[in-house]
Parts: sequence; C-alpha cells; structure tokens
Amino acid sequence: MPELSNNFLRGRMNKDLDDRIVPRGEYRDALNIEVSTSESSDVGTVQNLKGNKNIVSNVLKPIDNFNVYNTTSHSTGIITNINTVISGNVGLTNLTSSVFDQIKVEEFQSGFLANTPISFLSFKTTPLQVDNYYNVSFDINVDLTKYEDGEYTYTVGVPNEPNLQFSDTITVENKNLVANSDTSVGVISKTVSGVVYAQDTSLSISFSSSFAGTADNISVSEQSVLVSDTGNAITIGSKKDTATDTIYNFIHKASDLKTQNFTNSQGVSFNRDLGIVSDAIVSHKPKESTDTAISDIVLTDVYKVRVAPVRLPNGKLPMASVLGDNQPAGITGLPFITNEYGDKEIQGVRVGMKVSCINKDNIDLWAGQDIRVTNAYFDNTTGFGRVFITKVSPLIAGQSVSGLLYNNAAIEENTVLEFTSDRLLNFSAGSNESELNTDGNKFSNTPVNTSITAINILEDFIYFTDGRNEPKKINTKVFKESTRNVFTHTYITELNTSNPKKYYAEQKHITVIKAKPTSPPTLILNGKSRLSTGYITISPVPGQIVVFDGSSPVTPEVHYVNQTVSLVNGSENTEPLSFLKQDDTVIGSNTEVTIYSTVSRVNWKEGDNIELTGVSNSRKVTVRIKKALPNNAQFNEFKVNVVSAEDAYELQGYNPESWVGSLEAPKPLYEKNFISFAMRYKYDNNEYSAISPYSQVAFVPSAYSFNADIGFNASMENSLRSLEVVDFVPSDIQEDVKSVDIILKDHLTTNCYIVKTIEKDSTEWNTSTHGKHKGKVDIKSELRGATMPSLQLSRIFDAVPVKAKAQEVIASRLMYGNYTEGYNMLDSNGSEINFSMVSDFQNLSNVGEEIGTGLSSNDLSTNCTPFFDEDESSRDYMHNYFKSNAEASPSILGATYTTTHSSGQTINCAEDIDEQFNAGYPGNGPSYAKVLIPIIPKDESSNNSNLMPGLQDFAETSNNSGNSGNYQDFSTSESEFASGIKPFLYKVAIAGEHTIEVSTKADARYFYGPSLGVTDGLFWPSQPTVFTAPYFTAAESVQLFRSRPSRIELHKVTSAGVSQGIIKNALDLLSQDQSTIDSSKYGSYAASSINQTTSYTGPDFRISKGSEPLERHRLSIHDETSAIPNHHLKRKITFTQAEVNAGYYIGAFYVYQTSFSYNSLYTEQMAAQHFYDNNGIQVLNAITNPNPNQDAHVRFLIDSTATSMNIQAPLLTNGLEVYKPTKSVRSNRPYEVGVTYLDYYGRESTVMISEDSNFEITKGFSDKRNIITASIKSKAPGWATHYKYYIKESSQIAYNLVLHKAYPNDDDATYFWLAFNSNDYNKINVDDYLIAKKMHGTNKAVSSDLARYRVLDVKEGIPNSVSIDGATTPLEITASEGSGKFFVKIERLAITPHLVDVGDNEDLIAHLAASSNSSLGAVFEVEPRSTSSKGLFWETSKAYPIKLDNDTVHQYITPGDKIEIDSMYDSVTGESISSAFANEWNLTNTDVRVQVVNGAFSFPTNNILQAQESVHNSCVIATNNNLGNFQASLGSNHAVLRFVKKDGSFVTATMIWTHSNLISIVPYTHPTSKTSTVVFNKIGLPWFNCFQWFNGVESDVVGDVFNANTLFPYTQETKQSGFNASDYYPDYGQDVKRSNIIYSQLFNDSSNVDRTNEFILADSITKVLNSSHGQINSLISRNNDILAFCEDKVLKILSSGKDALFNADGSALQIASNRVLGQSLPFVGDFGCQHPESICVDEYRVYFVDKARGAVLRLSRDGITNISEKGMNGWFNDHLENARSIVGSLDDKKSEYNVTIHDVVSPGSTKNVYTISYDESTKGWTSFKSFIQESGLSLNNKYYTFKNGEMYLHHSDESLRNNFYGIQYNSSVTSLVNMESTTAKSFSVINYEGSQAEIVKNTTDGRYDNIKAKSGWSVEVIKTDQQEGVVEEFIEKEGKWYNNIKGKK
Repeated sequence: MPELSNNFLRGRMNKDLDDRIVPRGEYRDALNIEVSTSESSDVGTVQNLKGNKNIVSNVLKPIDNFNVYNTTSHSTGIITNINTVISGNVGLTNLTSSVFDQIKVEEFQSGFLANTPISFLSFKTTPLQVDNYYNVSFDINVDLTKYEDGEYTYTVGVPNEPNLQFSDTITVENKNLVANSDTSVGVISKTVSGVVYAQDTSLSISFSSSFAGTADNISVSEQSVLVSDTGNAITIGSKKDTATDTIYNFIHKASDLKTQNFTNSQGVSFNRDLGIVSDAIVSHKPKESTDTAISDIVLTDVYKVRVAPVRLPNGKLPMASVLGDNQPAGITGLPFITNEYGDKEIQGVRVGMKVSCINKDNIDLWAGQDIRVTNAYFDNTTGFGRVFITKVSPLIAGQSVSGLLYNNAAIEENTVLEFTSDRLLNFSAGSNESELNTDGNKFSNTPVNTSITAINILEDFIYFTDGRNEPKKINTKVFKESTRNVFTHTYITELNTSNPKKYYAEQKHITVIKAKPTSPPTLILNGKSRLSTGYITISPVPGQIVVFDGSSPVTPEVHYVNQTVSLVNGSENTEPLSFLKQDDTVIGSNTEVTIYSTVSRVNWKEGDNIELTGVSNSRKVTVRIKKALPNNAQFNEFKVNVVSAEDAYELQGYNPESWVGSLEAPKPLYEKNFISFAMRYKYDNNEYSAISPYSQVAFVPSAYSFNADIGFNASMENSLRSLEVVDFVPSDIQEDVKSVDIILKDHLTTNCYIVKTIEKDSTEWNTSTHGKHKGKVDIKSELRGATMPSLQLSRIFDAVPVKAKAQEVIASRLMYGNYTEGYNMLDSNGSEINFSMVSDFQNLSNVGEEIGTGLSSNDLSTNCTPFFDEDESSRDYMHNYFKSNAEASPSILGATYTTTHSSGQTINCAEDIDEQFNAGYPGNGPSYAKVLIPIIPKDESSNNSNLMPGLQDFAETSNNSGNSGNYQDFSTSESEFASGIKPFLYKVAIAGEHTIEVSTKADARYFYGPSLGVTDGLFWPSQPTVFTAPYFTAAESVQLFRSRPSRIELHKVTSAGVSQGIIKNALDLLSQDQSTIDSSKYGSYAASSINQTTSYTGPDFRISKGSEPLERHRLSIHDETSAIPNHHLKRKITFTQAEVNAGYYIGAFYVYQTSFSYNSLYTEQMAAQHFYDNNGIQVLNAITNPNPNQDAHVRFLIDSTATSMNIQAPLLTNGLEVYKPTKSVRSNRPYEVGVTYLDYYGRESTVMISEDSNFEITKGFSDKRNIITASIKSKAPGWATHYKYYIKESSQIAYNLVLHKAYPNDDDATYFWLAFNSNDYNKINVDDYLIAKKMHGTNKAVSSDLARYRVLDVKEGIPNSVSIDGATTPLEITASEGSGKFFVKIERLAITPHLVDVGDNEDLIAHLAASSNSSLGAVFEVEPRSTSSKGLFWETSKAYPIKLDNDTVHQYITPGDKIEIDSMYDSVTGESISSAFANEWNLTNTDVRVQVVNGAFSFPTNNILQAQESVHNSCVIATNNNLGNFQASLGSNHAVLRFVKKDGSFVTATMIWTHSNLISIVPYTHPTSKTSTVVFNKIGLPWFNCFQWFNGVESDVVGDVFNANTLFPYTQETKQSGFNASDYYPDYGQDVKRSNIIYSQLFNDSSNVDRTNEFILADSITKVLNSSHGQINSLISRNNDILAFCEDKVLKILSSGKDALFNADGSALQIASNRVLGQSLPFVGDFGCQHPESICVDEYRVYFVDKARGAVLRLSRDGITNISEKGMNGWFNDHLENARSIVGSLDDKKSEYNVTIHDVVSPGSTKNVYTISYDESTKGWTSFKSFIQESGLSLNNKYYTFKNGEMYLHHSDESLRNNFYGIQYNSSVTSLVNMESTTAKSFSVINYEGSQAEIVKNTTDGRYDNIKAKSGWSVEVIKTDQQEGVVEEFIEKEGKWYNNIKGKK
C-alpha cells in the first residue's frame, strides 16, 4: 500500500504558502510544541513543552511579621526520621509537640506517607496571644503526581475549627484527576479562610495521611490586620544585571484592595474594597544549583490605604467630634501589625497622607478640604492604630454636619476612610480586556504605553524612565535595606551621620535630577577687629590665665567685655610707663614688660598685637601679649614683648607716660574686591546639585570720604575684617544631602572657589542659626580654595528631561531620547496664564542698615551678657539683676512682700500713655504710671567698678567711667535699685542725628490669690486637680498672676539719674514706609508700643520650689521664656549743640502700669481667666478680691540675655555731618523686573514680563535708600513650587567724579572749567553728560533733574580762558594748583542754583573755588553719550516658595522679622480699602516681631478665609506681643501683612485670624488656582546695585577708580545685575524633543563623583536626528555606539569619540572626534519601531516589531532582516494591525524570540492575545505558545517570564509539561501531507511514530487496552480538499501508533 510520510525537520510553521507548496518538514500551525529544540536525542521530533515554575511565590506576601505569619509552598514528601508514629483514621489527628521536635523541618510543613493513616501538623512556634482573634488563610493544592490510580478522601485544616477544615474526595487515573458528576468534589485547589479564637499560644494546620500536595500562602494575622490582595499584581518591566546575576522586577499593584463583606447592625450586607495599594521593585537572584531564587524588595511605594475603623471593645466610636475650636481626638480602631522588632505599629498609614471619607456611593465627603494625617501610631490605650488629622470643616457645599463625621451613621452606611499620598513610582497598568482566544475568556492587562523598557543598571543604581514620569534613579543597596515588604512604604535610615533619623521615601529621593538650594547662604559681615567676646578662663595652675575662644572653657568662667581699646599704665595701673631703657634705646624684644589696662576684662588675648600711642608724645610702640593674668579677677594684667617702635620714639628720651592701647586691626579681607557666596549640595549618591543663588556682596564700605585732592573714594574700600556664612543648612534641605560646599564668587573674574566643604556630622553643620536653618562658618582670612570648573558656573539648573521615552548609558554618560523639557504656562486648572506683575520701587528710612558691625567714634554698643551666678543665694537676683527685699530665700510670695521702689516717688508719664494703657481694659484707665527700672545696669557688686560685659565705648577723649566719658553712672538716695545695681547712662557727645535702638524682654506681673503650699495634698475644698501631684509636692507653692501693660522709654535724665521726662523729638525707624509716619501722634515719643504677656485659656502660675530661686520652676503647660514680652524701640533723635554743651544724658527705662480703676466686672474677668484646670473645667468659683493698686503684689522679670542698647552717633567731616553708607538701588536709570517659575528641582521657566514690569528711579531719590518692589497679580503655574525675580538695567558704567574746584572761563562766566583729579581723565568724553549728585562744600544731594551738564570740552592741561572780546589766555591757576588735574568745560547757567546754594556770581565763584571745600567737593555721575537697555535679565533673588509648609515657611518668614500691615482689602470684593487703620497700627505697634513660625500641614481648595480657625490649614506665627483686639478692629476686612527683614527687604502674606499673640496667615505667597482664597503678593527685593551715603553719591566701583572692580561686571554689550542670566522668550512652553538625544556629564566611579544628574545646556549636550524618521522610541548600546529605534527608521549613532566623513560614493569613513555623539548612520530599509516593549537584545542581534509595516525584524551584522516573511508574513500583517501592545523576550536556552501580541478587538472590552516564537536555528516561527507573558528575559542560559508580578522559570524539570503559570494546556500541530499534489489520492490509515496516544476510558466495548483513560496525542481533525475524516484513537503496534480514518458523510 502506497504511503505518504511527512516530518518536522524544518521545524517551523508556514502560513503564507498555499497548502500544495508548503515545503516538506514545515507545518501549517502549532501550539506548545518544539521540534529542533527538543530535548536530548529527540531532536527533530515534535514534543510538547516543559512548563514554567513560580520560583518567587513569597514575594507578594507579608514577610516574617510577628502577627502576620506566612510561608512559601511546602510540598508533602516521605519523612523517614519519625520515631513516634500515631495511628488514626483518615481525618484530623493532633500530634504532640515532641513529634514536631523530632521532625526538625521548616516552620510549616506537611507530610505524606502512602497508606499510612498519620497526620502531620504545621506549628507556629511564635506564641499567640490567648483570647485574641486571628484571621487564618491558606491555600490547598493537591499534587496528583504523588498518587497512584484510585479514589482518595483527604482532610486539611485547623484542628477543632470546623470553619477552617476542608474535606474532599478525588479520583486519580494516570496522574490526572477524573471528573466526577458531583461538582462539589474533585477539587485540586482550594483557599480556606476564617477566624480563630486563640485559646492557647500555639497554632497548627493538620493534613490527613491521604493528602499529598502543598499548603501555601499560609497567613495568620491578628484580626486587626488589613488584608490586601496580591493577585492583581502586574509586572510592567524587568531588567537583568549580569554583573551580579540579579533580575529586577517592576510590579504595579504589588498589593491591592480586596473585596470584603460587611454586615451592619441592621443585618444589611455591603461589599467594600479595603486594603493597601502599592507599587514595588523587587530583585530576584536565581540560585545556580536549584530552581529557586532569593528575592528582596528594593522599594515599596504605598500610595493608598483604605480602611474601615471598627468600634472599640467598649463600644465607643473610632472618631471623636471634629467640630468646635479644638482638634479632634483622632481616629482609632485602625488596623495594625507587629513589626520585626516586636513593636506594634499602625498599618500602611503615615504622616502627611491625605484623608478622604468615602461613602457607599464612592463620594468623598471631605472633598476640597485637604485633610491630612498629622500623627499616626499604635494606641496602647485602645489597642488599635490611631491617627490624628487636620480639622474637618463643618460646612461644605451645603452638606449637613452629620455628613462630615465618621460617626455611627457612617459606620452603618458602609463609609470607609481612604489615605492617599503622592506616588513615587506611578506605575500604570494599561487597559483590561477579555481574552477571546484563550481558555475561560479571562480578563488580562494590555500594557498600552505602560511597559517600562528604558532601564539601565550602573553599579548599585537602577536608572529607568517610562515616558510619563520623571526619570528615576534608585540606589538598590540603600533602598533594599530600608524596605520590608510590599505592604509597608520604604523607610530609609539617614546616612553619613552618627545620629541617623528615619524618613519615608519620597519621589525627590529617587529622581535623576537633584534639587538645588533655593536660597543663598546668609552673610553676617564684621567691620570690627574682633567680633565676639569669648571667654576668660582660670586655668588649674594658680596665677596663670588661659584664654579660650568659645571652646570648652575650664570653670569658673567670666566673659570679656566687648572693648578692644583701653588706657594702659604700669605698676598696678597707677604709674606711667616707658619702653626705653636708661640709655634711651628701645627695650629688646626678649625683655618682658608688665602693663595694666584700665578696662577690666578688656578683649585682648594671648598672641594679640597691641598698638600703644603715647598720650603725651603720640609716639607709637607695638607690643605682643605673651601672658594674660587675672590680677584679683580684674583680668587686666599682661606680660608683653616689644615688637616695634617708630624711630622718632628714641629721640624723645626716657620719659614715662600713659598710653592708649588698641588691638591691632587685622588687614581687611578682600579689600579691593567684591565677593559673594553661594552653596551646593552633595548627595549620598555622590551627585552634586547645581549652585544656589548668590548671596549679597560681602563688602563693608566706610563713612563718606571722597576727596578731590587724591581723586579717591576711600569710603568704597572693603573694610571687612571677618564674616560668618550661615543658613547653608536650610529648613528644606533633603535628608539625603551629606555635605554642603561653600562657594566664593569673585565679581571681577569668572571664577568660583570652593572655600570649604561642610560635612553632615560637623559642628558647623549642626549650629542653629535663624529659625529652623542651621550651619555656620567663620571666615577670618582671605580664602579661595579649589577653583570650580567653569562649566559649573553655567549650570543654573540641570536640564534633566521632565520625562523621556528612551534611555541608555554609554561612555559613562546617561542619555535620553524623545524627551520633554520645560512646562506649559498653565495654572492648576489647565487655564493659560496671562502673566501680570506691577514692579516699582520704595524708599526706606534715611538711616541705613548697619553694614558689617563696625562702630565709629562716639558710637556705643552694649549687649547684656549674664555673668552673675543665678544659684548664689547671697545675691538672689531675679534673672541676674533685681534684688528682692523679701526674705533671703523665699519659698512663698506672700502678701508681706514689699517692692523695692519708693512708693512716694511718682514719675509722670508721656501724654500718650493714658490712651495706650487704657486700650482694651474696663474702667477709666490710669492717670499715671510709675516705677522706672533701668534695663542697662552697672555692676558694682564685687570689686568691679567697671562696665558690665557687653559694653563697648568709643569715646575719643576718655575710656573711663565718669563725667568726661560717653557713659555715666549715678548714686542717689532716691535710687529705686538694690545696692550695687546702678543704671547706665549715655552722655551725648556730639550734636546731630543719633540712631538709638534699645530692646529687652521684660514683664511686670501682678500676683493675686492666696499663696498655697502643698500639705498632704490638700488645697481648697474643691481640690482642683491641677494643683495636686504629680504637678506639685509638699515643698512647692503656687500663685496666680496677670501681666501688666508695659513698655520701654528713653528719658532725658540728670547725671544723678533723675528723670526729666520722656524724649519727644524722636522719629520712629521701625516703620519701613516713612510716608506713613505721623509725627504729630505716637511716632514722636521715644517709647516702644504697649505690650504684655500673652493671655492663655488656662491659668498662669508662679511656683516656688523649696529654697531654690524664684522663677525657676513652672508647670510645663507654658514656656515662661516665650511668654515674656519683647520690647523694642529704634528712634532717630536730633540733639542740638546747646543741649550737648549743657550736658545731655539719656537713660533707658522699663515702665509699667501700677494703678487703674477696676470694677466687679474686671474681678470676674480675672477669676474666669485663671481658675481652670488643664482640662478646661472650672475648679474655683470665688477668689479673694484682687487689688491691682497694691504695690506689694507686683514683681519684675527681666531677661538680661535679650537686653541691648545700640547708639549710632553722627559722623563729622570738616564739621559737616555725614552718614554711614547703606545699600541701595541706583537712581537715574530705568529697570525692568521679570519672574521665572521653578519646579521643585530648580528647573526654570523663561523670564515672564508684563507691561507694568518697567519703571524708573529718578535722580531725586539718589539720597534715599531704595528697594525694588514687585507685586504679581496672575496665578502661578500648576507645576511650579517656587518663583524668582530677575532684573535688567542699562548697560553702561556710570563713573563718579569729585570736583576739586571750578573756574570761570571768561569775564561773564558764561562757561566754567571744572577741575578733577587726573586719575579720572579716562572716565569722560566730549558730549557725555555730567549729572550733579552732591552739592559742593556740603553733604546735601542735588535732587533736580535739571542739574545735567553737557561736556563741551575736556583738557588735560590748564585750559585757556576766553574773554568777551575773544582773547585767549590761560586760566588764572598756579602750576602747582593745576598739577595733577584735568578740566571739563560746561555752561555756567546749568550750575545755578543746583550745584551750590548761593545767589550771585561772586558767592558762586568763591564757593566753587574755595580750597576748603575740596574735601567735600561736588560729585558728578558721568552719563555716556549713548546708553543701551539691551541685555539679559539677571537673577537677583532667592527662590520664594509658593506654598508655605513646614519645610518652606522659613525660606519666606524668619524669626526676628518685623510685622507691619502692608494694606487692607475687602474680604468679599477683594478690593483695596483705606489704609488709615494700617498706618495707625504700624505707628502704635512699632516692634511686633516673629518669634516662631510653623507652616501649614494641609492646603484646602476652598476659601481658607471663610473656614473655622485651624492651625493646620494656615501658617501660624507666634509674635512677641499680645495683639489684643487686632482682629476685631478689622471687622469684615482682611489685612495683608508685611514681614520686614533686617536688610529692609520684605515679603507679604494675607492674614486670616489673630488670637492673643498668634497670627494665622494664608499658606500661599502667590495667587494660585489651587485655592479659592484671595492671595496678595508683594515682595521688597533684597537686591541692590550700589552703596550710597544719603548725600546723593551712589557708587558701585572700588575707590571710584577708573577700571577698578565693580559690584557687578560691565561689558560692552550688557551690564550684569547678578551672575545667572536668562531672558524673555514669548514662545516658551513645554517642548517635546521627539527626535533629539540629550546626555549627562560623566559617571566617574574612580573619583567617587556621579555626574549623571548634570545636564548642562551650556555644554552642547544634545544630538538632533532627522525629524522625518519619526520619534525615538528606544536607544540601545551596541559596540560602544548607540542604536536609535525611531518610528520609521533605525540608525546607528557613532559614540565614544568617533565621527564619520563621507566619500564621494556615499560610503562612510570613520574618524576620531571629541564629540560625545557623532554622525548618525541609517540602516538600509525603511523600517522603524513603534513598540519598544518588543525590542530584545541578544549579543549583536536585536529583535523588534514594526507594527506600521506589519513586520517582525532582526537587526544583526548583516543589517535588518524581515523575519516575519519566514512563512508568517500574512499572519503578522493581519494581527499587528490592531495590536496595542507587543511584548518581546529572548529565550537563550532555546535561542528563541518570543513575542506576545495583544490584538485588541474592542478597547476596554475584548482582544485576542498570542505568543509566537521565532527560532534562530530553524530561521522560522516554530509554534504558538499558551503563556501570555507580562515581561521576560534570560539570565545565565535560563529563561524567565513574569505573570501577575511573579517570576517563573521555564524548562524546569520540576514543572509539568504544558503547565504555564499554574494552568494546564494542550499541544497541537497542523501538518500538511501535500506530496504529489497533482495526483488524486484516497487516505485510509494514519500513523505516527512517537509517544503515548490518548486513550478514552471505555469498559463496555470488550477491549482491555482502554479500561483506564490516558492522556496523549490524538487527531482533532483530518481534512482534504474533498472530505473530512475522524480518527477515534490510535492503537500501538510495533512502536507505531495507527488507526483507520473514518470519513464524514
């Protein structure tokens, strides 16, 4: 019989050719088969496939928690080492623990012994808690391979727990389950779950002896544990690290919500989804010897937790009321776990998460409120997790109050709480469709544009990007150590510190880009020779003095005085002294001389050089201190050696005298330079951030001194002696910053220098500075340090893409392709922003800020440093100063106490005090106040007749106390002070304007009520709990008090200390806007505003504890220090010469109210205020009536550490008063202000400008201190976190010229020749203009714009004078007078009346020619012939935060800021209203300052101004003053507050409410659509571009010398106004660079610097491809080049220093190049790739799919090959057309490319999904496969794929064939018998050679070979072109399987 045979030798499918011509050995279709890749000797035959095995099943389960028990799968097996056998029936049998001990197996283990009725138990050895409920869950999986044929009944479960037991009967034949008609049995897998009540401490799971299989996913958890679903996990990307043999798995929804049933008390059932939702990255390290892997979780991002709080066991609700003024008690009844340390912790929830209250309809009842978690912990009291949240508003969109509470109704209605956070990983799943062509029509994920394919591993770092989010970088080592499981958010331990803190991972910790500092460091400049006092310390060796500068002094210690000048004598400070020997020669340098200073504790130290000037002969001698000795605690004895003496000293002969000794001043720092400072961060991963904005200039000019004789402005030399760089560890610094570089910028050069690197653990890092800022570095010498690379200076920000599709690492650089840069200018609602800003300028007070801390003659500075021993009972000082007349060591403040002042002495108050003291109090108010207390005392208590520490006097005539000095003391019988404590007075030494500033913290407290001691715990009969233990003991007493209104004043006093009344002609300098000052009202009095201690809801107590001093102990309820009011005044006072001549003394006093009219109402108020315990419950109904007029009840409290006085006396030059310099914005020029917006990382937008961005400061403001203001009206972009100001100004330098003299040109004086110093000749040209700035001979400014003179001529020599008749003769100037001068000709008419203040010609000429005026010559500014406004915008400010949270608020508002009202507006209309109230409030509250500021915790979208008071949704500021009825005065209006910095700059904020001393402000600094609250913005910029002296002279040039260093550089094209430039680009917006590649700087592991975060645009870091190729979808590194897979083309880009030239024939010639990326060379063929998830790399081969062309391709050395044409072209054309995702993977073991195609029929509904394999050995497509991979890869010749987030090993010997992901599939093949296709044939028999055929069980046909069913090969269909047939089953004969073919009719 003829036989036609076919084989499978070609091993591939062919669907393209006609049936008749398909080659022999190929087949039409196949599923789950392999041919040429078959195992061992069966190569060439068809086999089914080995399945895959889950080797990481424990990854998505809780791991090793003490109350969440779980295991991996444990298979049953034969255990032979059991000595004890317990018999029993099939069922549950308890085993003793001894059996477990003998088994010695893993924690959970099941066993199987065939035919042995024994049950083996799984024990949990960790004890359970008895009487607790536990959730128990486990999966049962029967292993059929362990069974022989037969029927079995098994039972598995927890003993004695019926609801946790499962029994079943199975029938097994040929290792397969035989179907049973009873559908309730025959189950081979089952999940068992239920609740167990623990009656003992052990837990066991029992398996009957007839059970074989696995028990896995065993979980035992306390009933409070939140159970989540891990079955929804999806792998969206994977990557192998061949260096460490590790695979990384990117999992979306590693944990997910789980549907649970809830039945309320009414029996109504609900379904609800509860649980934890997370993404994760997991590492798998396969083991070499076994088919297992070690898995670790690298990072877990828990971004949603949904819980249903339960009622507590006592029935209480889980949440207290959220209404009213108090915060809610919190939410309890929340799930918790016990961590690996045995500590219970709340599950999933963390501080900062947003809270939503979700009802049964999935509506958030708290929408729009931004409710946040403020605390989360396990509450031991309730036994559950507990959270505190921000306040919930009672009214939202008309909802009822009850609808907002999580109350009983909410529980009954199935309302749950949802906690969410910003996502770190933000993985996405794509779409979900039902699979039409697979078994069961199951739903599966289609990863539409969600697969992460751009992943690189560089050492310990994973870099990845997905085209949707910020590119990421993760330190696998650090994060792996910080991650526990997929249910707990990654919790990182701080590195590089000895005191590490833990913090939750945020997105900022895993981005490639690293945040730069938003603010520069702060500079504290010092122009003095010595800044701080330091310590004088007595050493252990008697008689020897050791000096320490702040470092661990040996006790006892005293302080230096802040004085470095003293009179010096010899011999105990009484004898004159000579440094000559008897032979009139200078004493040798080795000879020791003893000198004595008249100033005790003068600030001289060992090693100092002291310059001595003889009082009589003015000769100078310099000595060096060798030793400093105590001299009976005077510390004024010094052993010195002579260093040098001027030559003339020896000529005078031996003549002892007194000397004036002065500390030799160090050379000024950076004397001829302008310098600024900046900083940058270094992160834990060794990346450096971009540089911060630059600080203000470190330049200290001097008092005005510009002399025409030398042509040099001496006041423009840097007098800087030292400086402090502070605040370089700002409040918003990230936890993973390990060091900060302090950077010095030299304004002259383009260089920057790293001055110092500050490490995290250093003292310099951890020194607290302003608010929450830290960091302090002292610079006392000129430092430069290492020069920074110039490229770093151009790195304003890192241009890391906002998102990118493609990524690769090559040549140690990180590269991105198809990336997005920039942002669209859209607000949070997506609306386009029409930018609007108003910029202007404002002038401040005429007294400049103190630049540096340099003081001049007649100035005074005192800072009261405490030096008394507080515990010395013999003194009993109250805070160091005031002595009590009560008993020596009082323990109780009794009624017998009398005040220390004389009751008969009355001081009449200023006229304004009655009105101010009366404000807010009942009664008629006081008619007077009395008791003057000196706040700057003198200490004469212990042999010390000199000034107290902290006082520095600069008197020129004397340095002693007494009537001749600047400071005085007095002693009088009328003194109100204790013995030894006397006031300090200032004697006015010079006429003119003085600036006097005094501040202190002081309080006068009236005590009332009985003094109560604790005796046997009894107080009043009502026994108030607040007064009992543990608050007090028997040795303590308590008394209630109320603070008295008080203030500080400056008085004119006699030398005996008697007040002659308050000083009245005082201009307030604490109000910045001088236009608002009304000197006719409160502003003229030299007094601070009325202040008193803040009132609290609870009582204020004064406690005396035993015999310890008063005021040392208080209840912890209130901090006493913060409760003491601050008092501050700063006044400008003018003294006449007559007053000075008569002797004018000033004293600073504290004044408080002692008497007022009171009534019963007041008594009741006092009682109501104070008599409440700490729970707010009234405990006392009546008290002894207080008598506020009793002096005996008043005590003073003054804090010396906060007390200071500073006086700036006028400076004189030639008898004319001059001012010290100040910073300012130069007049006579236009300005344009712009704004850039920044994201969190510092990426900036273009400069935004508007039509109101321009303004001009006219010359009339040259003598004012100017600052620029800007007010933004438009809303901020939704993506921005900060904004920054830029300024553009004119580009030409404006030199100053100082006039020597002026000469008339002719008899009529029509013209004048102005004589200037020759050094300035190059500053001016003909046709320039001279702008008169300062008058001649005076320090008055020229304000008129008409004083502008055109230069007619410029002459170097003496010019000729032209007479009326035209004759020319030289000017009448002597040669000596004309020497060193040049002359400028101008018109005479232009001079009068602006340059001088005279009327006729003679006076004019005489005044201009007078030599006496040359030292105060007129000053002109040169205006060049042409100026240009062209140029760039320059960064001029720090970055201001838009939102004020706890991290950013200190970047905006700082403790010490002065608070003023800026403006008022109507809260309804938002319109500005009259500022009369604001002006008056500012005048009467001159020193309200920020003490503490806290940022907002939540940011609701509703109107915050209309919400109830909350400390969480606003910034709350504690001030130094009780604001009283401030808010009531506003009515329905709102105030915009101004926070004024020390330098005069300011910021503003909208006020919400005030309470006592607290102010609440809107937590936004910029209008924004994120809230409906009206936000006002106005900033006073700290930027300046000149120094000025209030006389019209403005300068930015060192010495005003031609070509000298300038404050900011000038170029021919532009003038810099800073150091970072930008510009306005009208077309700015988000730009998608689809065809571009951008790359970073180098990763250099050898230098321990990672620069992959540095994308510096100035370095030309982009490569642009031809846009016609379409967008780049993938970048692949191959052979040190880059392959770019674009949509329509594949290109090779030369890299690593290679480029190409092209020959005439078009061929490329490779050449060397220094370019990072060279020429791009396209591959032949118009193919591209739209689905990067299809790309797979196998050494030199790359496989990918071009969906657009219906092709699957391979790129190799021979170019691109279309492998879909290998018999499958038509099929791919059909099925790629609707493909929405194409996932490829390489199977190295089989050399196959497996591609999974999601052919979507209906998006979101249905799809067909296929996996098909291409075999390199057969060069064809071998088979379809039933596994649908989520991702796949090969490592070490093993193939792994991922499904449901878990990793499966393929081709495992331990897996069943055709079993993929736990599902059993069949194999099939469609073969063609097409030989002799033209011949008619009839087929009757079919046979095959191979393995077992399928046998169908049949016991009725009389055959014996089919009694048992067997699985195997069968013919599903046989078909010819004429007929179909069937083959029932095959019969084996002689090694072949055959049967007849039965035709179908």
